[in-house]
Amino acid sequence: MFRTFAVAAVVAVLPFARAGAQSSATPGRPVGQLAPVTITADRGRGSLGRATDENRRLGTVLDRQEKEIVKLESRLAQAKAANTRKVAEVEATEQQVAELRKRRLALEAQLNGHQ
Repeated sequence: MFRTFAVAAVVAVLPFARAGAQSSATPGRPVGQLAPVTITADRGRGSLGRATDENRRLGTVLDRQEKEIVKLESRLAQAKAANTRKVAEVEATEQQVAELRKRRLALEAQLNGHQ
């Protein structure tokens, strides 16, 4: 019975302790609302300035690489189209050669039949 009472007392007090801790951190503000924070940095110095410069440089590199990708994709599409045309030409030539061989064999058979 004492154990149940102790658990009930802790559960009843816990919400009040939490609310009190939150409200005392920022007086004059609603519970759970933080005070505004202002961050300032000199662009030419410090890690934030270096990070900003590095981000700008990497953005330029990324733009350049994106343009190169578009150009290479275009060249690849052209090369694939040319390859497809050449494969079709090779297949057509092979078919013509097969037809010529067939006609040649037919003519040879006619010549051998007349002799």
